[in-house]
Amino acid sequence: MSFPKNFFGTAASGSYAHSVELPDVRVAAADFYVTNSRGNSAVAQKSVTDTVDFGLRTLAGGQVSMQVEGPLAIQSSATPAIIMDTARSVRDIFANVLTAPSGGSIDLHITQNGVLYCALSIPAGATISNVLNGTSVAPLQMQAQIGLDIVSTPQAAGTSPGADLTVTIRL
Repeated sequence: MSFPKNFFGTAASGSYAHSVELPDVRVAAADFYVTNSRGNSAVAQKSVTDTVDFGLRTLAGGQVSMQVEGPLAIQSSATPAIIMDTARSVRDIFANVLTAPSGGSIDLHITQNGVLYCALSIPAGATISNVLNGTSVAPLQMQAQIGLDIVSTPQAAGTSPGADLTVTIRL
């Protein structure tokens, strides 16, 4: 960014702000320096990988949800595929049911273009799965088909497969 001579110290410099748009990235470190008529300043460096997300994440916001109504069963392509309008980084992924399974877990595969993207599991007696942090998965690709496979549910006599499933991918 360039500034006119004698800019600093004016009223305009006091309210100056500059934004840099970085959608869907993880910033691990930053360097900062200034250049003026005397040359370059010393470089200030900051690492931000000591955070929970191992950096500063700039997510797009929003979410994608896939829902299966009623009692669950083993099923490939349990919902229609969702087509991603653009590449997106993921904040987290989780699943929940209104009726918990009994006698075993519900195991789910989220797919991207028919290939396993991640796995989730809702344990017996629980209504929510493990929460998968988005730092452990690749971004969702532009025009990718996101699918849901139910790979395991309790099926023996005296068990319940669970019901009313929602998988949420927060962006």
